[in-house]
Amino acid sequence: MAPILILSGGSPTAAAYAGYAAARLGERGRDARVVCVRDLPTLALLTGDADHPAIARLRGDGVEALVVVAAVTRASTSGLLKTLVGLLAPEVPALPVAVGAFPAHARVLDHALRPALGPRALPTLFLPEHQADLDPLDAALGTLETVNACSRPG
Repeated sequence: MAPILILSGGSPTAAAYAGYAAARLGERGRDARVVCVRDLPTLALLTGDADHPAIARLRGDGVEALVVVAAVTRASTSGLLKTLVGLLAPEVPALPVAVGAFPAHARVLDHALRPALGPRALPTLFLPEHQADLDPLDAALGTLETVNACSRPG
């Protein structure tokens, strides 16, 4: 079974939520890998170089789904994260998750993340920074698994 790729961009809070999502998927017997946009070569992302070895390795793994955890700052999210999303598996479902300090930051889902994901975007999820209740994220991950199960042949 192909892995679920969890893309994390921006803040340590987004990375923490991405790690939590990977752990929860792992508990469900799924192979989930976290990739932080900061760990990838910036020049390859800036130029959209899908053939760069670091990007090609991510594409070559055969991804089953994406979870995009984006930190929202100044009413936007990382352009490098959006570029990476565009380079990876355009046919797989993607769960957009935004992490922000204020409820108004949820708007970035419709104005930046959803357009970057296009028609493969699943219903969006906004998480306030430092949220103790992670039931909404658990429910969204369950939705992702349901969509994947329905889209598998056989």
